[in-house]
Amino acid sequence: MQRQTSKTVLVIDDSPLICKFVCAAIVPLGYKVLIAAGGTEALTILGRPENRIDVVISDVMMPVIGGVELMGIIHERDPDMPVILMTAFSNIDIVLTAIKKRAFDLILKPIDAPQLQQAVEKATKHRNLLSLEKNYLETLEETVK
Repeated sequence: MQRQTSKTVLVIDDSPLICKFVCAAIVPLGYKVLIAAGGTEALTILGRPENRIDVVISDVMMPVIGGVELMGIIHERDPDMPVILMTAFSNIDIVLTAIKKRAFDLILKPIDAPQLQQAVEKATKHRNLLSLEKNYLETLEETVK
């Protein structure tokens, strides 16, 4: 896998053990990881201008703000933010709702580290491509003017 540098992933889970596992899986790839214990804390972290988040990984089932609801709020603020959802439940309704609400990927628990790494790498590349496309279109529009 290609190593990424200076990319930041926000991990949101109310289980410190899951957060630790996710960190152990993606930090060796060169990612900086920020951790939030729930949706409210995640929104605070996302709202800080100094935190340039590239990918969000969130548990589906959390108190106060669940992962799917949180993903909707995140996409209202930043429609291009890739959100990877994690769930211990393979309920088809959760999967369909996640797809309809534009989850970038869905990881089932127990988490398979290589699958998680691949999802994060793919999400990062997707985010980069969207950014390049926007920059290209802005440059093209300026040139046409």
